[in-house]
Amino acid sequence: MHSLVQKLISDRLVGFLIVVDFAVIFAMGFPQFGAETRAAFVLVDAFCLCFFICEAALKIKYLSWTTYWSNRLNRLDFIVLLVALPSLLAPFVGVNLIVLRFARYLRLIRVFRFIPNLEHLLVGARRALKASVGLCMGLAVYALVLGAVACQLFGQVAPTLFGDPLMSTYTMFQVFTIEGWHEVPRAVIATMEPSALGIFGVRAFFVLSVLTGGVIGLSLTNAVFVDEMMMDNNDPLERKIDALTEEVIKLRAEVGHGRDGGEPPSSLDE
Repeated sequence: MHSLVQKLISDRLVGFLIVVDFAVIFAMGFPQFGAETRAAFVLVDAFCLCFFICEAALKIKYLSWTTYWSNRLNRLDFIVLLVALPSLLAPFVGVNLIVLRFARYLRLIRVFRFIPNLEHLLVGARRALKASVGLCMGLAVYALVLGAVACQLFGQVAPTLFGDPLMSTYTMFQVFTIEGWHEVPRAVIATMEPSALGIFGVRAFFVLSVLTGGVIGLSLTNAVFVDEMMMDNNDPLERKIDALTEEVIKLRAEVGHGRDGGEPPSSLDE
């Protein structure tokens, strides 16, 4: 029985069914399939979900809840399964509720568990998020401030872009991304009265916004995030440096002891 359980929860079988479930859920989005084919997809999808529930139950039974929950991938699987449970009600409810569809497609996240070194990536991403949360909050506040200012300046001439503070903040965030930022000032200039000073002011405002929010703000946040993600790559070098430092300390201690004992100085002293 124990060997059978090991085969049922083996990574090879679980991985195969995750790929099958992924393919079935992905295929459900194509309207070209007929009703019979879609019904077969639903049955396969329900079977895979039931198998994953049994897999989690067997792991919890044979590994203990503490051991099971200590693994990050197991926690991710368990949470996804809890969210996906309502999708089993879809054939009985008879209504294609958005929450049931969301629960079904959320299970595609389980494919990520087969990414190489996923545990390492999750630890790095968590550390990077903690390090960059302050910069992200500062950038969000800056976007809100510029959005409020832009709403007052351009709300009348370009209501579709700056009609209210939230819409204006969203437009300014688009400007921060730099992609197509020049289209926003062009749209503002096209709707305002021609004035050399006004046109210069609009261009200066958006150039300053791009430089401070896009080039500096987003680039700095991205640099901090990437630096924290890559920090673990220096661990082997740091361990070698620590070991070399210990060897140097030991060597110095031996040389000092030799001097105290009246031994002739080594070539290092010379």
